[in-house]
Amino acid sequence: MPIEPGSPWVMTIAVLLYLLFVNALTLLLFQIDAERAGAGERRVPERMFYLLSLAGGSLAAKLADRSQGLGTSSPGFRDTLNLLVAAQLAAVAILQTQKGQDMVINFGSSTVQIASLIVQQTGIGSHG
Repeated sequence: MPIEPGSPWVMTIAVLLYLLFVNALTLLLFQIDAERAGAGERRVPERMFYLLSLAGGSLAAKLADRSQGLGTSSPGFRDTLNLLVAAQLAAVAILQTQKGQDMVINFGSSTVQIASLIVQQTGIGSHG
């Protein structure tokens, strides 16, 4: 089966490479945070871990959290991380349904319409 641009295989490979990158970055940041904690230096802000988890690095964050202890000074970190993972799993489950896929398509379509109206109203992109 040939892999052609625009095919589902290309999208699948791109998503997997993206997730691999984000999870590797998340693990690296947890390692840096652990080293800084051991040296008594300034730690990595929690919001960075939350952002990376939200961006797809939640698997690495959970693994690092379990292997390195809490990984942060905040007692609510693990609960918030669990909530992010649960929300991501719910989103994946919803996207497996036709209604969920239709919602995404409708949202994208509406966003394009709004952007087009803004461009028309503001004259952005006109050469004149």
